[in-house]
Amino acid sequence: MMYRLEELNELSGKYAAAYNKQVFQPYFIKEAERVGANKDEYKNKLRADWFYALSFLLNRTFFQGRNDELSLIYLKGAISVLQEQLNSGDTQKLLQIKPEDLENRLKEDGVDKNTDRQMVIGAINFIRKNLGQYGYSIVDYVLSYVEQGRSLREVYNKITKIKGINDKTATFFFRELMFVLEKSVGADDRIFLQPIDTYVREYAKNSGMVSDFLSYNYIPSTELKHGLAIKNDIDFYVKRAIVYFSQEANVSSIKANQGIWAKESKRVRI
Repeated sequence: MMYRLEELNELSGKYAAAYNKQVFQPYFIKEAERVGANKDEYKNKLRADWFYALSFLLNRTFFQGRNDELSLIYLKGAISVLQEQLNSGDTQKLLQIKPEDLENRLKEDGVDKNTDRQMVIGAINFIRKNLGQYGYSIVDYVLSYVEQGRSLREVYNKITKIKGINDKTATFFFRELMFVLEKSVGADDRIFLQPIDTYVREYAKNSGMVSDFLSYNYIPSTELKHGLAIKNDIDFYVKRAIVYFSQEANVSSIKANQGIWAKESKRVRI
């Protein structure tokens, strides 16, 4: 096997640990503060509190590949409006709020991009239309599927139909949710925990990970019609390759993905 499994051990080890300490935890603390909570309270209520769950989703889906600072400005504006309009978790307000009123307030608060506004409105419409049995918590919805042994594909397919949420941001949401709540999914669902951006894609291609995966694994033509919300098949191969080699190396595919991004983006210090 050409791809070095030792490299994946390093990525899922010290680089993933650095990602957790230097990137995830500081952001998670600030994320909690934006909704008036401390880190532990936010984490402990993430499943039961639908407003915290919505916040956790938006804190991933606003990061769409544009400048992170710009994404954060729009995110903060959206969270501020939602706190005001939904009274930080008033279910009656969630059910009664009019999309046009919410859009106007988002515009007023500087959420300038139409796709961002439609994503917030789409997420709220999805939650109140489909998640009543889960207490309107999108986190409880996802975790219930996992705990019942049902495929995440159905959740993925529904979430990626919300305007502004794509494969990268949906899988980023799934990955970080499973990570922070220390949950695991079945082998077939691990590709839904693999957000792919330029850093991860280029690493997988240049390291030989993808080519070696394809040389050792026959992908049936039926599987090539994967139905994922991605624009090119290479991202499907990257997802499959990371999951495959993580299993070969007996490491977490979540941490492998985090570690690859951390190293290639040079966002952590080792």
